[in-house]
Amino acid sequence: MGATSSRPPRRLDGRALDRILVAVDLETTGYEAETEEIIEIGAIRLTVSADGAVTLGERFLSFANPGRPLTPPILRLTGIRDDELRDAPSSRDAVALFVDFAFRDGAPCFVGHNVGFDVSFLERAGMPSGSEMLDTAELASIILPSAPSYALQRLAADAAILPDAAHRALDDAITSALVLGHLAAVARALPPLVLSEIAALAELLGPNTAEFFREAAGTATRDAWNDESEQRGTFPSERPLGGGPSRSHGGPSEEESRAARLPSSLSVETVFAPDGPLATKLVGYEDRPQQRELAEAIERTFADGGAL
Repeated sequence: MGATSSRPPRRLDGRALDRILVAVDLETTGYEAETEEIIEIGAIRLTVSADGAVTLGERFLSFANPGRPLTPPILRLTGIRDDELRDAPSSRDAVALFVDFAFRDGAPCFVGHNVGFDVSFLERAGMPSGSEMLDTAELASIILPSAPSYALQRLAADAAILPDAAHRALDDAITSALVLGHLAAVARALPPLVLSEIAALAELLGPNTAEFFREAAGTATRDAWNDESEQRGTFPSERPLGGGPSRSHGGPSEEESRAARLPSSLSVETVFAPDGPLATKLVGYEDRPQQRELAEAIERTFADGGAL
């Protein structure tokens, strides 16, 4: 199968953030970029508006001939058959077509679930190195620290996102794009001060992750100001960190506030452990001290209040 591309008739949201985002997902013969091959590339251009809404754009889909038969586990996982790949372009040729699509307007920021895995395969097959990335698995581990699973399909189900299929490249790329929108909306509901502090620490995870939280903080601040300005005699500076009413306006007692701040029984240490939920659910997961440090700081802030 050759590459296919379709452009939707509707215009992109005029309020969208001014950067190139491309959600991408691959199906491969295995998990090691050095020894395995790409069999399918799926991607979609997207924009994210100031309120976190995602607008999907032009799509890309191509099979790639790995030059070897698929193993039974890959056949069962993807449903892709050897005869579908027989006349497909080689991995390098398919990636060259993808690069034409993704880099047409400049170097993009790639969005995906554990997207470093996909980028490593693409770079090995000829895509320019050094691409910027925004990992929905990484974002979810920060924004949803108590999620029961960080698998893409579980996050989608929890957000009422219904993919057409799973473990197919284009469907998973679209699901990742929609999950990004859900995470953006959840982040924008957090207190602005918390988001600003997360953004400062998120520089350890990369500029795009930090920018994601800076944008969320800016939107949350504007929303907080608008909400408070509608209440007589109430200003954002009087609003507690958690976003609830102040004590002078009949807010919760200290005991109630403390109970509301109790941390989840699923600790950061458990989530990020080498044998924890992230390691068991995400292919190629690596225990990154910077990410664990950031998540622990966020957990302490939610439990104790104040700034990071």
